[in-house]
Amino acid sequence: MTSLQHIEALAQMYFDKVNCCYGFIDRERFFKRLKARWQTPSESQIFDAILTGVAALGSLFSQRTATTIESQLVEKARSILDDHHLTEPPSLDLLTAWTLRIVYLRITDSPYTTWIASSTLMHLIEVSDRYSTLHSAILQRDQHDGDDDDIRRRLVGVARHLNVWTSYDLGLPRVPYQEKDLPVHDLRDPSNYTAEILSLLPASIGLDPGKPTDANNLTSTLSELLKSSHTQPPSTMAQSNLVLCVLRRIYAQAVDLSPAIMDKVLALFRKALSCAQELVRDCSPWHQVVNVPFQIVCFLLVMDTRSSLSLLGDALDTLNLTASFYKTDTMKDACNAAKLLVRLQQQRRKEDVAIFDDALKACIGVENDAAAPMTANGADRNWFGAFFADLSTQQMSEFEQVMVPGMLDGPTLLGGYDNRVLNFAYGSMVPATSFPQSGGPSPAA
Repeated sequence: MTSLQHIEALAQMYFDKVNCCYGFIDRERFFKRLKARWQTPSESQIFDAILTGVAALGSLFSQRTATTIESQLVEKARSILDDHHLTEPPSLDLLTAWTLRIVYLRITDSPYTTWIASSTLMHLIEVSDRYSTLHSAILQRDQHDGDDDDIRRRLVGVARHLNVWTSYDLGLPRVPYQEKDLPVHDLRDPSNYTAEILSLLPASIGLDPGKPTDANNLTSTLSELLKSSHTQPPSTMAQSNLVLCVLRRIYAQAVDLSPAIMDKVLALFRKALSCAQELVRDCSPWHQVVNVPFQIVCFLLVMDTRSSLSLLGDALDTLNLTASFYKTDTMKDACNAAKLLVRLQQQRRKEDVAIFDDALKACIGVENDAAAPMTANGADRNWFGAFFADLSTQQMSEFEQVMVPGMLDGPTLLGGYDNRVLNFAYGSMVPATSFPQSGGPSPAA
């Protein structure tokens, strides 16, 4: 198909951009086997599936338009794996080739195709575990595999990560994996951050739709995710994707989040959008560069606060930037859908403004009466009292700032009412014991 030098260049791109995130191939060992492959044409066909899988991903991450050679590499890897018949427990080479195929499919193909391939890989891992232990048959069967069980741990972790999320994307069952979570250690390469990705796996598995999750667990999970440190753009995008999943569960249960948590969420969204733009410009088309910005647009509209809506422009700009580099039908659909959602919200706001305008126009005839002295008869006091009782803590604070500026000398309304405010709202006839005491919430709250 191509020269050794071309394959080496594509492999170099793979290790620079992909393996640092999904580090289940030893770099030094791979290049040694690659050179041996050109000298020994009788090399195992399974390694050819690894070689072509690595090169295909290197091509994907080095140019924005698929080439003929990339298509040939992908087809060669697929044909080798589809034609392979198991006569013994799957080797580490076979598992590696399947994992490379799924990483490529996750970015370039339909979710269903990825889910089927991912489920196949998990069943192969299950077979390998049943017929061999971690330190014996599977690692000794192939002389090139060596005794580095950390590589296999990473491979199993990445395979589970991909299977979980493709299953969640489609609402289809994932393949259960009975083995306990394997510890992940850093490879010798300090630029490898696979451990950051796999640190999200326990929380991801905990969100299985078949497992009941209460509000407290979801809030606790969200807090822990927001505390975790992710240093590289693909890792940050994976963190953001998981946070969005937790937030959807929380909002579905109508759970209120504290302002401090929401500030952290918005800060993570800003970082994620910046990372997505960086990845697009760097020709690193991880699947999250479309998924995460689109989901952020949806969630910002659901939050519907001034702070959240202020991020809408960045989110839409990120989608437009991606569409300008990758002119695919899927990308166009994502951009059009996001813009439609924003336009619908904009139209709703215009209709709300029109309602306010109509209400104010109806009051034009009585504007002069507003200058008349305020009198507090019994009905007025009852209405105003009900008005205050219906205000939440946040609304009460905003009411103080807008309606009664300068009337409070010390505490806020909910921290202890000032007599002048009480006289303004209720009149002097209402006893002070009728209102919330210092430090306590209002009955409505």
